[in-house]
Amino acid sequence: MRDAIEKPNNYVLKPQKEGGGNNFFDDEIPPLLRKMLDKPEEAGELLTYLIMERIVPPMIKFSSLRSGEIAVNDGLSELGIFSCVFS
Repeated sequence: MRDAIEKPNNYVLKPQKEGGGNNFFDDEIPPLLRKMLDKPEEAGELLTYLIMERIVPPMIKFSSLRSGEIAVNDGLSELGIFSCVFS
């Protein structure tokens, strides 16, 4: 928790529920963690949250086709495809 307080940009504080949302990032994290440590009786539902290391995907070059024009840009991939080839 100390590292998350000192370097909050490396972490996300997430509730233990499905569906996303209600996450805390960056400068929102240290005061919440301090509250959990110093006054757990006042932290309430925050005590059910998880600290997770943020995934920082690499920027990649990609090509897109729009209106018949090909453009090469930098971006983040949100699609992971794993496959195998058998010969």
